[in-house]
Amino acid sequence: YIVGDILQLKFIRQKLCEKPILLPQKDYEEAGNYAIRKMQLSIISQILDGIIFAGWVFFGLTHLEDLTHYLNLPETLGYLVFALLFLAIQSVLALPISYYTTMHLDKEFGFSKVSLSLFFKDFFKGLSLTLSVGLLLIYTLIMIIEHVEHWEISSFFVVFVFMILANLFYPKIAQLFNQFTPLNNRDLESQIEGMMDKVGFKSEGIFVMDASKRDRRLNAYFGGLGKNKRVVLFDTLISKVGTEGLLAILGHELGHFKNKDLLKSLGIMGGLLALVFALIAHLPPLVFEGFNVSQTPASLIAILLLFLPVFSFYTMPLIGFFSRKNEYNADKFGASLSSKETLAKALVSIVSENKAFPYSHPF
Repeated sequence: YIVGDILQLKFIRQKLCEKPILLPQKDYEEAGNYAIRKMQLSIISQILDGIIFAGWVFFGLTHLEDLTHYLNLPETLGYLVFALLFLAIQSVLALPISYYTTMHLDKEFGFSKVSLSLFFKDFFKGLSLTLSVGLLLIYTLIMIIEHVEHWEISSFFVVFVFMILANLFYPKIAQLFNQFTPLNNRDLESQIEGMMDKVGFKSEGIFVMDASKRDRRLNAYFGGLGKNKRVVLFDTLISKVGTEGLLAILGHELGHFKNKDLLKSLGIMGGLLALVFALIAHLPPLVFEGFNVSQTPASLIAILLLFLPVFSFYTMPLIGFFSRKNEYNADKFGASLSSKETLAKALVSIVSENKAFPYSHPF
């Protein structure tokens, strides 16, 4: 990751010396400067992640295990406390980078409108959600690991079903952080519904999200699965992009639906998840000795979570390939519903408003 970020940093600086094609000079330079700052922060974040990983290896997990032993809890409860404390500590350790990004970097470039109280309110909401859902999932995995012979197969299916449920209920989860109100524009609503009818997209409604409460960036998305699908428009998008541009952007999103990109992504993630469980089920005892912990369901789950970023590094080219292919195909479909010129103009508006640098290193 760090090597990629360094290459991207150098590439952006080179591109900033060239005359912009898509954006005005001022917007181009600002997008480049924002990208540079994000890359620099990403490098710092990865160095800190490496230090945290080393901390868990050399003393973190063993101290956590000692603490749960000291509490003298029943075995299963001790495993749960171990795993939940691990999740809570990881969340707290990630807080400084998140705080700097939201409260300093994004404010400096005119994006974030988050107050200090709202930032911590969001953090504790997210932490509570992580721990409550994590409690149920981890307890289920512990029971499977302890009582099922080929536990990796059952664990895979449990986590995969959890991923599907997370997508299914995402519209409900999102309501914990934002307000969603029905679109109050009958003409626009009828045009969107007409576009959705063309591709057979059924939704529970078209909603406007109060994104401007936190951020000035533009976006729109389709959330949920099955009958729970809904169209979500950021209020920032409605105020910045005209009706034709908005419809073109939604056409792009409908392209993902038409091409079944979400189902394909779930399939790919399911395959990678199966591989992860196959590997983690055959960890040699040496790994647990390296972390100075006993070979228990809780320590196994913690080690799995620690190694996920390492695993994702090797799968990144595959995921990136499919992601880019999906975006190109969605662009083609979106252009077919409106026009190439309309979609291109709308996407350039989003790039400009979001200060997204239009070039990336071809690695």
